[in-house]
Amino acid sequence: MSTPPSANLILVGRVAGGFGVRGELKIATYTEDPKSLADFKALLRQDGSLALTILSARVAKEGLVTRCKGIETKDAADALRGLRLYVPREALPEPDEDEFYLTDLVGLPVRHITDNALLGSVKSVQNFGAGDLLEIQPALGGQTWYLPFTRAAVPEVKIAERLILADPPALVGEPEGPVEEAVTTSSETTTDRSQPLGQDQLWEFEDMASDGKWRVTASRYVHKDRWISLRADDCVTDEGAVVAPFYVLDYPDWVEVVALDAENKVLLVRQYRHGLGDFSIELPAGAMDPTETDPVVTATRELLEEAGCRGAMTLIGETRPNAGTHSNRIHIVLARDVVQVSEPVDDPTERIERLWVPAAEALRMALAGEMTVGMQVASLLRGLALAGVANITLAR
Repeated sequence: MSTPPSANLILVGRVAGGFGVRGELKIATYTEDPKSLADFKALLRQDGSLALTILSARVAKEGLVTRCKGIETKDAADALRGLRLYVPREALPEPDEDEFYLTDLVGLPVRHITDNALLGSVKSVQNFGAGDLLEIQPALGGQTWYLPFTRAAVPEVKIAERLILADPPALVGEPEGPVEEAVTTSSETTTDRSQPLGQDQLWEFEDMASDGKWRVTASRYVHKDRWISLRADDCVTDEGAVVAPFYVLDYPDWVEVVALDAENKVLLVRQYRHGLGDFSIELPAGAMDPTETDPVVTATRELLEEAGCRGAMTLIGETRPNAGTHSNRIHIVLARDVVQVSEPVDDPTERIERLWVPAAEALRMALAGEMTVGMQVASLLRGLALAGVANITLAR
């Protein structure tokens, strides 16, 4: 994983590779005038350390051909392919009053223009070929989303007041029920949002392969209600292949509790699961409420509701239920010295049978396939191992 660039560094170019056989470098520039890159002389890496010192430069197709200090062979030049080049923010000319660099938007709060509601803050600025996009980190946390940086979606940018006013498309917070209208990024130009150096952008399409991740160019909810949220993303891979649509299930994070009493008996629950069409033996578990940010709080609530029990809670890790199509996480909480303090409170749709079994028996049930929910088996094994009540080793 690459290190995020320092907040006061601006990406101005990327090494495309060697040029010729004498150690020259070809640099793809993100400045309006490619030759202006040579004016900086010293170019930095994203961690602020020195990357290149330009000794001479000439303009070539789609970039700049340079000779740099210490780079004297083609192999040495080719080894730098993909290197991102930065300059300090203070090295750039100050924009005019009605201009700004796109990087100046990062961190600014975004409010709705009609009711001043806080939507979130700008996490990054992206461009996948259809115009600039603001990646928004929601004010209440959760999945980031993209706001087209167009005059329609972003009517006002108040740099002096450190504020962005937006009128976003209906992407997040749709009403319950089927939603068919797609929300896509706009190709509307943003020439009225001009920037010195022309393109203060680390977001050129050809630069997408640096971190190996897919980029989302459009997103919409196909269905969203209190049970499930199905999102359709249009994506571009790091090699430029289009994957559209790619479906993602947006669930809240889940919490699973490995509960042990003073005798190291494990609390299991048996209940009907309609997806399975049968009964399932599981750990006490549940989804985090929108107001809950601490998995231990959720674990305490679920253990009390499902079993009427309390214990000493410790968050021991997290896993993913399905990294391919699910956006949520599973938090694993170990509860020790669990005791019953009240009667359980079943939901109207639940009929839960509680089972207290020795740790060795719980381990046997998991390994024998009597517990069929894979993510819960993983949580149980991890909890028993960390609690020191199960000797789990790998056979050679």
